[in-house]
Amino acid sequence: MKTLVVDDELVSRKKMQRIMDTLGECEAAENGEVALKIAMSENPPDIILLDIIMPGMDGYEACRRLKADKRTSKIPVIFISAQSKQEDETKGLGLGAVDYITKPFSPAIVRARVQIHLELKKHRDHLEELVKERTAELTKANAELRREIEERKRAEEEQKRLETQLQRAQKMEAIGTLAGGVAHDLNNILGGVINYPELLLMEMPEESPLRKPILTIQKSGEKAAAIVQDLLTLARRGVAVSEVVDLNHIVSEYLISLEYEKLKEFHPNVKLETDFKEDLSNILGSPVHLSTSIMNLVSNAAEAMPEGGKIFISTQNRYIDQPLRGYDDVTEGDYVTLTVSDTGAGISPEDIEKIFEPFYTKKKMGRSGTGLGMAVVWGTVKDHKGYIDVQSTEGKARPPRLSARDLPAMRVRKARRAGGGQGTTFTLYFPVTRKELTKDRSLVSIQDYMGKGESIQG
Repeated sequence: MKTLVVDDELVSRKKMQRIMDTLGECEAAENGEVALKIAMSENPPDIILLDIIMPGMDGYEACRRLKADKRTSKIPVIFISAQSKQEDETKGLGLGAVDYITKPFSPAIVRARVQIHLELKKHRDHLEELVKERTAELTKANAELRREIEERKRAEEEQKRLETQLQRAQKMEAIGTLAGGVAHDLNNILGGVINYPELLLMEMPEESPLRKPILTIQKSGEKAAAIVQDLLTLARRGVAVSEVVDLNHIVSEYLISLEYEKLKEFHPNVKLETDFKEDLSNILGSPVHLSTSIMNLVSNAAEAMPEGGKIFISTQNRYIDQPLRGYDDVTEGDYVTLTVSDTGAGISPEDIEKIFEPFYTKKKMGRSGTGLGMAVVWGTVKDHKGYIDVQSTEGKARPPRLSARDLPAMRVRKARRAGGGQGTTFTLYFPVTRKELTKDRSLVSIQDYMGKGESIQG
């Protein structure tokens, strides 16, 4: 234990030092300034015996400064003074001193009272250390408890998300099975609706007044057949995905198709940009179904921008090194991605949950399809053992101002900012194949798969 004696009188200081030497190390200071320096040193005292009447800084001021500094505030201070008035003692104790001893004093009493306060300090320090340790333990326990609660909450959210995905998949499977059964029966019925008008027209004079209504019947049958084809695609009845496909070629073929030309006529203010990855990996797929999916995605994007806007189509090689969470959970592996983005009004979270359901549409029936387009996209991606992700931000669509010098990625960002940041991005993930594309073989466009109203009776 170390004691600091502070007294301006040399005799009194020496006397007190002799008394304190019996308790351990004792250091002396002749005034308050020196006492503060010692107290704030690397080897501070455990207790201070402080005289009151001193030149310069008196004992009261020294005590006040000691208690005001965090470094010295916990050092016990005992006033030793000839000032014996009660108000002096009250003032000293009020400044934070633990005791007040008046001169003259008994050495034994001084030692005893100093020992008591040293012992109290020892116990107080020990208690503070215990409180500190216990506080640290409680803080650690609370942190672990918070982590456990957060992990449990994440696990519950993950379970709920997986259950939602499972229910969505089961629902789509059930609807697909139902749609397939209905489509098969309708296909047989529509054979007559499409073929018999063709036979009648072959035998009918050009000037016959019946040609126009019969042609109307035939066109209606063809439209119904297209819906049946979508239903059959949705049913996913053995779609062949064994052909090696270059997705860049599929997109390019669509962009020179009659369907795309018609789309541009209906939406003249919608502009389209492409960003094809050179040396894109091949995938195994069905060109006609992939082309139909691209057509549906682009058509949906255009219809989301009635006042005009931008559509961006890009392809990319991408390696997923850890599961990617999104609308679907993408597993680890090599993929070719097809991304279709627009600067339209966006899709609400509620609608995103239902967007791939058959017949679900926010458009006017009879004017913008049957509500099967996105269901066909979903079915095609699943047939190709792929995944879908959807990112969308709602807002008011308005055409952006772009420069021809902008790179495609920059155009996407500028278009989104110009439109208030809203828009929708569909990203399709298709597993890569190491098989090579057949040499000198051109892929067939969707028009070559379409007949002229014929049907095959099963």
